[in-house]
Amino acid sequence: MSLLPAPTSLEDLAEQVRATPRLLPVGAGTKPGLTAGVDCPRLPLTGLRGITAYDPADFTLTALAGTPLAGINATIRAHHQALPFDPLFVESGATLGGTVAANVNGPGRFARGGLRDSVLGVTFIDGHGERLTVGSRVVKNVAGFDLPKFFVGSLGRHGVLAELTLKLCPLPPTPVTLRLSVATEVELVETMARLAASPAEPDAIDARLGDGSIHVRFVHGESARQAALITAFGGEIVDNTFWSETTRFAWASPGDVWLKVPVGLARVGELLALIRDREGVQVHLTAAGAAAWLSLPTQDTSTRQALTAAGFPSLQWRGSGPITAGLPPLSPVEQRVAAVLDPVNRFPPLPCG
Repeated sequence: MSLLPAPTSLEDLAEQVRATPRLLPVGAGTKPGLTAGVDCPRLPLTGLRGITAYDPADFTLTALAGTPLAGINATIRAHHQALPFDPLFVESGATLGGTVAANVNGPGRFARGGLRDSVLGVTFIDGHGERLTVGSRVVKNVAGFDLPKFFVGSLGRHGVLAELTLKLCPLPPTPVTLRLSVATEVELVETMARLAASPAEPDAIDARLGDGSIHVRFVHGESARQAALITAFGGEIVDNTFWSETTRFAWASPGDVWLKVPVGLARVGELLALIRDREGVQVHLTAAGAAAWLSLPTQDTSTRQALTAAGFPSLQWRGSGPITAGLPPLSPVEQRVAAVLDPVNRFPPLPCG
């Protein structure tokens, strides 16, 4: 697909949108599967970068959509603050706008909340090429329809994200990671459910199919608490490498198709049975948003078909197949809002329903 010139200001961005009958905004390309097969020019937003407002005392930050998350992290961590949703693909160059548009959350979403909880305000370019701002730059503002949430997971289909305001959280202390061994898939599911309901308040609970273990992250590392955790759950304290591998997707094969499959604990066993013994399939389970991340060989189309047939929807982060499968259509309210924001159909429709 053709690549349009990258705008370097909000005025350039609005003019580019008005001049292009059909386009799809893109970020740094860390999740290329989300634009696979879309037949229209791409509008890169990587030229729109920079933090435009930051109030550490209020735990709020505003930045342009093309701002790399790595830069945001460096700035806010100097003030002992963090992005609550524990973003993925930071080291690969993921941008703020692309992360919000794809609704990409990391393991910390389990305890700290996700992107939908973090986005306070949005400036965007609508289908007419007009610049609009919705939401607020402050936390205590709940008046009106919460339109900023509408853009989380929109994949750039309702308007071009230009600037976003986020709510931050205190930087967690150095975590303690507990590794638990499990003998069966049934035990894995039962243990994850028990951990999720535990008063020990884990910060993250993740597991990878095949290594017979569950990793649990805690951000209260007193020695007495560590001893209590081991007594309650068994296992051993290990280093924190597992989490950096998780947020970098280092566990997945780079040439594979990467899918996100929403799945609650009640259906995890069914999902694992479906993919059991399928050659080359790798699975990472996360309690953050109740999801499974799958890495499939590119030639493996049968697994995707089996997922859809069994009622497991999926979103493709990497690959050249269908972007989505089995996702429900937009609600009537969402359809009406989308029609108002883009009445000329400048942006391709969301690939769901």
